[in-house]
Amino acid sequence: IRHGEMGARKCCWYGKWEKKSKCEKNPPVTHPDNCYSSIWNTEIRHGEMGARKCCWYGKWEKKSKCEKKSPVTHPDNCYSSIWNTEIRHGEMGAKKCCWYGDWKRKSKCNGGHKDD
Repeated sequence: IRHGEMGARKCCWYGKWEKKSKCEKNPPVTHPDNCYSSIWNTEIRHGEMGARKCCWYGKWEKKSKCEKKSPVTHPDNCYSSIWNTEIRHGEMGAKKCCWYGDWKRKSKCNGGHKDD
């Protein structure tokens, strides 16, 4: 059986047996890590969002897989995907407070440090 063809129950996909839905994709994807969106009728690359889910190594996963965190210059800082910038520890982002590298309630930023 060749790539993209059905066996008795499963689909042959780049040398591995996968769910039959892999073979039902029309047209086939150009790379095994990509996915085909039947909603948009187009190929979605690994790490990109489709209409509802994330394409992750050829399979549709939760959208959180595709949410990229940009690197920050210090581990206590946070990255704001809303503002596309780094927020320092103790500063407010668009909705929450950056506190030792995690997004916390606004009240954390209002109280400040005990030594302030």
